[in-house]
Amino acid sequence: MFVLSTPTFATRPNYAYDRTILAPVPGVTTVQIGELPLGRLDLMDVRVLGRKFGEGSLFSAVYLPVRRTRGDALHLFNQVAFTAPRWGVTFEHCLPWATRLRPDHPLQAALRKPLFSPKCKFVIGISQWSRQFLVDSMTPEEAAAVEDKLFVVPPFQALTGAEPKTALSENQPIILGFVGRNFFHKGGEAVLRAVERSGESLNMRALIVSRAANNDFLTDCVTEGHITEVRERLSSNPRISWYQGLPNREVMVKLATATVGALPTMADTYGYSNLEAMSLGLPIIGTNVQAGSEIVAPDVGWRLDLELRKDGFWAHCGHLTRDVYCDTVDYLAAGIEDAAQQLRELPDILPHLSEGALRRVHDVYNSERAEKMLTILLKTL
Repeated sequence: MFVLSTPTFATRPNYAYDRTILAPVPGVTTVQIGELPLGRLDLMDVRVLGRKFGEGSLFSAVYLPVRRTRGDALHLFNQVAFTAPRWGVTFEHCLPWATRLRPDHPLQAALRKPLFSPKCKFVIGISQWSRQFLVDSMTPEEAAAVEDKLFVVPPFQALTGAEPKTALSENQPIILGFVGRNFFHKGGEAVLRAVERSGESLNMRALIVSRAANNDFLTDCVTEGHITEVRERLSSNPRISWYQGLPNREVMVKLATATVGALPTMADTYGYSNLEAMSLGLPIIGTNVQAGSEIVAPDVGWRLDLELRKDGFWAHCGHLTRDVYCDTVDYLAAGIEDAAQQLRELPDILPHLSEGALRRVHDVYNSERAEKMLTILLKTL
């Protein structure tokens, strides 16, 4: 019914791109095409603005095709198009995604202009939070100009055929499954601390898939010495199975052996490992940051609330101190321990939440998602 062109994303793996742009929709065919890096071209409007406002580089902000697009429209991810005759975009929060730019930065505003062109047919946020974040970054006039073509479609999650979990036996361990490259800001240390603190009292274990290296925004308060210490704690604890990197297929096999998916994150555009855990019938432990409140519903797990800014980010993003980080890890670890205690004291809670997780993946991230996407294309193209 529809043929959509999309750029070949340069960085692999990219779960957000795969689960939004390449996600299956009945009646829709996707054709991937190449693009040129912005830095190699003399696109005067963008480059002059970049020099004017002191920005050294732009990250995938503008789509520049190497050849003519095919099909009914071009479907972009976090980008805008200056040249395509018909196009639309799915985005995570900033649109377009320009390196180090605030939403109200003049360059960001200049790059948004293609969104208001009639050539732009649809603008799709992956969450209600991302939609609101975009609207709040615009002037009232800009928001009105995109209102009729602004939608929300959640990411895709494949069904695994998993069966609901059964109630825990008395001697059965509670296994927390944490998957996240950015170990520290995604709450990996809180999972570690919960297992360490609970000892054998809750018979709690952890499966952790992460490099546990400091490649995120916590650079100033997570020192090299602390990283080394954490890695030693991960490798030496007999109750923790730590894998620094695995192919996604192997991650899913190992995650299926867990009891609960744990992603007590302090910053996350969406949190795709939550969806993978739920597709395996695992309840999840998450937070309220950014889109978190839309994922961690009462029937799928436990939500640990952090103090938020008005824009939905954690209140300490951008000015985090080591003391605040350590206090937050303690708070999140305590929340994980409380969830584990409930699993011990209320035998029926695991099968109930497991069924809710599987149902939500089927309804929200699979069949309903495909219907939403098809409805948007029928309306706008």
